Amino acid sequence: IPAILMYVYYNIRLAKKAELVQFGRTISVYPVNLGIERSQMLTSEIAFRVMKKGRVMLSEEQIDRAAQLLKSARLAKKSIDCIPEDIRPKSIEDAYAVQNRFLDIMGWKAAGWFLANTNIKIQELIRHTKPFYGRRFTDLVFTSPARIKMSEFQSIDLECEFGFSLKHDLPKRGKDYSQAEVEEAIATVHPVIDIVAPYLKNWTEHDIFSIIAD
Repeated sequence: IPAILMYVYYNIRLAKKAELVQFGRTISVYPVNLGIERSQMLTSEIAFRVMKKGRVMLSEEQIDRAAQLLKSARLAKKSIDCIPEDIRPKSIEDAYAVQNRFLDIMGWKAAGWFLANTNIKIQELIRHTKPFYGRRFTDLVFTSPARIKMSEFQSIDLECEFGFSLKHDLPKRGKDYSQAEVEEAIATVHPVIDIVAPYLKNWTEHDIFSIIAD
């Protein structure tokens, strides 16, 4: 995990009130009352646990076709009904392979990473009980205060999250990091606003592998 930004998911729909504030070079929100019971939140140790390794089911050609489809949707700023069955990810490894191929095609520079699906509410919504990850991109991190053109996205949701700036990398290794190790690596914590722009129509109704690929 590069020492830039990690995000823990909080859905802004759960917040009863929020105040916009400025925290460095991000769009930020201060969650006054998230209305989330402690028992509903996953512990940090579970949230940072890496999912069990699966295997790639799709061929390189299928992975490329799926990534090209997602690229076309983003460039056209139009949503798609689904990833067609013949190129749809069949495993967690497939999903990340499509995600990685999409990034290679787009040539976007990563500004950090995010961790999604870390609370019970969103897990129930998308029918998946484990966190998953993706990347933040340099060109899509905005200085606060900022104005965002709606025309740049086919649709958006706003989510209230926390961003973490790390003191040092947490490189891949053979065993999970403990909660204490992760906490020790955190330099600063920042409330942020995440602009979610999925390109799958009714994205919460799709299978988890398609959601991760998107």
